[in-house]
This record gives sequence, structure tokens and C-alpha cells, in this order.
Amino acid sequence: MDPVKFPQKLKCLFDPEPRYIVLYGGRGGAKSWGVARALLIRGANSPIRILCSREIQRSIGESVHQLLSDQIKALNLEGFYEILNNEIRGKNGTLFMFGGLKHNIANIKSKEGIDVVWVEEAEKVTKNSWDTLIPTIRKPGSQIIVTFNPDIEESETYQRFVVDPPESSIVEKLTYRDNPWFPDVLDQDRIEMQKKDPVSYDNVWEGNPRAAIEGAVYKKELDQAREEGRITTLEYDASKPCNTYWDIGHADCMSIWIEQKVGQNRYLIDFIQGQYEKVPYYIDQLHQKGYNYSLHVLPHDAKQDRANAEFTTHDMVAKAFPNARVHVNPNFAGAVKAGIQAVRNVFPFLYFDKERCREGLYSLKMYHYRTNHEGRVQGETPSHDFSDAPDALRMLAMAFRQSDKKAPSPKKKHSIYAR
Repeated sequence: MDPVKFPQKLKCLFDPEPRYIVLYGGRGGAKSWGVARALLIRGANSPIRILCSREIQRSIGESVHQLLSDQIKALNLEGFYEILNNEIRGKNGTLFMFGGLKHNIANIKSKEGIDVVWVEEAEKVTKNSWDTLIPTIRKPGSQIIVTFNPDIEESETYQRFVVDPPESSIVEKLTYRDNPWFPDVLDQDRIEMQKKDPVSYDNVWEGNPRAAIEGAVYKKELDQAREEGRITTLEYDASKPCNTYWDIGHADCMSIWIEQKVGQNRYLIDFIQGQYEKVPYYIDQLHQKGYNYSLHVLPHDAKQDRANAEFTTHDMVAKAFPNARVHVNPNFAGAVKAGIQAVRNVFPFLYFDKERCREGLYSLKMYHYRTNHEGRVQGETPSHDFSDAPDALRMLAMAFRQSDKKAPSPKKKHSIYAR
């Protein structure tokens, strides 16, 4: 197939020069279709090794394997490509591989000689995954192709590649208008949503970020915090101690909120998150911040023995911060539901540093209940995706509930420590 038949904005897929090609926007823009075709054509012209990835891929069915297989047939390349269960091979040595980032990053780091990485549905890729993946793709002339539909403006992918793209990048926004083969059936769906749900339409079809995802647990609370100017720039006050609130994870993320108490208000001045690192790494991160810590609040499993660890998380934190108290929140039936309500109760007292806490704020906006096709919430337990930072915030809320049961209503006037 002649690449000139591609939509104008997708011709960049045949440019070998940029380190990053970023395609984002709304539904129907032919982003994934175009990348699949371009990579198959490039692979047929010269041997290349291509890793097709996304943040979470539990099975090959969650990858672009089927999309590539369909496009091989559409391009009449069945005689050139061999479609296997977990990879696709070309007769000239071209190889398509597949893998998730979050739970498979060690395996991806071991792969050598990758020419192109295609990260599909990249909206959900975390900072930790990007920070690990990018230096892994180090072959001279290698390229990273990013495709996604924006969701929340604070997402790492949107900030990293759209708000402040790296050098040697081509960034293109595509919508249905850029797709000359946009089908009538999809256009009917588009028009219907435009009439019935213009807010969702702006995100789904126009590709603009939205305030929070469907079913977001803390949407009202976050909207109110933004309207009241509580998502802002906060100064660290060296005369006041800091408290930390943890959610413990390894394959899942470890999340830590860092807070200063200003009257009855809680100033979340910083946030730490990582993956596949051991507790001493986070202790070192806290020490490097240079804050004065007086309290560390840990979840109920902090006193449990962990594999290959000589000490429990509680013991390591207590030893590393001998002048601070270490408190472990208890576990009980219904703790998550009670904790969510506690977070809602404490939210009017919360201020967030918009830059240092950006990852945490993103997780709070993405933390959601499952919804049906009509947008109605299903069940009382939120999805586990993006639960790490919200779970760490529950540690704060539950401690707040115990110590400040009679707290007065938050003051409307901003503290002098916010600017």
C-alpha cells in the first residue's frame, strides 16, 4: 500500500527521524489503524523489531495482536507475515512482540535491539512505567510511538507528551475530521452523543481532557477543591513537622502522601510513588526531601513479614525515623467503604500542591466505581486500578477521623502558606 493514501497527519509514521511520534485525540481518528498499517508496511520493507505494549496486558487478547492480524489481511500480506499465538514474524526477520508494562517491566527491560515501541492506550501509562521503558529503548535510531485518547489532564502521558513534549517529537491531534474513511455508522453515534451528552462528547469525540472519569469516586470533592483554589502551589514551612501516609505495594504502586497540618487544614505538600522498589528506596526518598517528620501512618499490613525482607515495613520505618511516631491503622470489615466516607469528610480541609502532587491527584481523579453502559454505578467497591494513592489518602482520613472528630468547618479564607 502506498503511504500517500494515509491521512495527512499520519504520514509522520513513515518518518524515521523523530524519537517520539505522539498521536492523540478523539474516537474515529484512525490512530491505531494507521499505526498498525504503517508498522506492517515498514516491517515488510526492512527487518525491524517492534514491541507493542500498553500499561496492563493480562493476555494477548488485550493487545493489538488482533488489529495487526486484521490489517495483514487487509494489506494482502498473509504471504509475508506468519501470525503466531504470541508474536508475528515477517519473512525478512521482522518481529512483532507484545507485553504489558505494569506487571512485565522486568521482562521488557531484558529485550534487546528493539527498533520501535508502540504504546497503545497510553493514557493509563504511569510515570514509573515511562521512566523505566524509555531508557530501555536505546538502540540508535529507535523510535517510540504513542497513541491515546486523553482522559484526565493531569495524566503522566498527557503532561509528558502533549503539555511539555520532549525534543525530537512529532505530536499530532486527530479527530474524526482527519479520517477520510470515517464510517457513517460511527457518525450517527457521534451526533447522538453530541445531542445527549455534550460534556462526554467533548472528551470522547473532540479528544479534550475531562475533569474526572465516569464514576469517579471523588469527582464532587475534587471539583470543589479546584473551585475553592485548594489545588494550588504550597510552600513547605520548615517550622512545622510533616506527616506521611502510606499505601504499601511492590508490583502495585507504593504511594506516600506528605502532609503539613496548618490549623485544621491539611496541606499535602508532596507525593511519592513508585513500583518494584523495596521499602528502603522510599525511606531514602523521604530523607532526600529534607522534611522534618513527626508521624508516619501505615496500613494494617505494615507489620506483616514480606518475602526476602529481614524486617517488616513498620520496623524499617521506625528504625529510619527514630524521632517520629509510627502508627498502623487497623483493618476491619468494611474498611474501604468507611475509609472512602472518611476521605469525603476530610476533603474540605485538604489542600494539594498542584505540581508535586500531580501523580496523586491523577490517581484520585481516575479512582472510580465500575459503571454500566448507561453510566450507572455498579457495586460499592471501586475498581482496583489507580487505587494506590486513594488508599494512602484513606490512611490520612482515618487518622484524621480519630484525632479530629470535633473539627470545625474549614475556613473559607486561604492560609498564608498557600500561594
